[in-house]
Amino acid sequence: MKQNEKKNSAIWKFAIAVAAASNLIMAGFASNAQETVKPELQYTTCTTDELESLRTRDTTVYNGTDYSSEYSSVVYAVNYPEVAQSLDYDPAKLLQDYVMNGKTEGRRADVLLDQPYCTATGDNAYVYAYADLVYSNTDIQAILDGVNESRKQNGLQPLTLDPALSYYACVRAEELRTTFSHRRPDGTRGLYIIKNAEPNCTAMGENIARGQKDGAAVEQSWMNSQKHRANILSGSYTKIGIGVSGKCYVQLFSN
Repeated sequence: MKQNEKKNSAIWKFAIAVAAASNLIMAGFASNAQETVKPELQYTTCTTDELESLRTRDTTVYNGTDYSSEYSSVVYAVNYPEVAQSLDYDPAKLLQDYVMNGKTEGRRADVLLDQPYCTATGDNAYVYAYADLVYSNTDIQAILDGVNESRKQNGLQPLTLDPALSYYACVRAEELRTTFSHRRPDGTRGLYIIKNAEPNCTAMGENIARGQKDGAAVEQSWMNSQKHRANILSGSYTKIGIGVSGKCYVQLFSN
């Protein structure tokens, strides 16, 4: 499988469908990042080949019951890497573990939890596997193109799509299917997830939306909203992370 095809397949596998009856958009949020937020980085060594193999062999049926509405082997492996490693990334064993043990212990396989999952190849160790796979997603590309075209028209430098920020934007996009808010499901401010990717940043912002038909549509919605537009056209930012899960969309900004 070609690399781009792998990436395109993986990001759509990564996107768990969000049913949205109407378009929703919430006011963008920004901060000067002066408040101290301690990042909690948890690195787990892996290879993209292991994840890719798991994706291509994924199964959601166990003893005649289909768990696809609540389970993805890739999400389960990312959330609980020690389990995945102990079971040699075997999709059948992972599903069995989820059904027999994970559910009763409260493990989640339907939403990404805040656990960076990175490659461990020399200088590329900071590149998260999921973030690395978003680049071929057409919605993400449309959002990035829209952002940088708007910035160009307003005399601003383009933003760089950052892999670590993109990972956390994907985490936030998954979270929006549980809680559509600038607050994370645990009650903390979604904005502060940026500190996991950029501990030393001095400015950060978040735009979220749900229900738009595609990346171009959501970018237009953001530009039609004063607070979201302010984030997109801020001269304080140099980097952007973009996450898509079903019809949930997230932009994270930092410098």
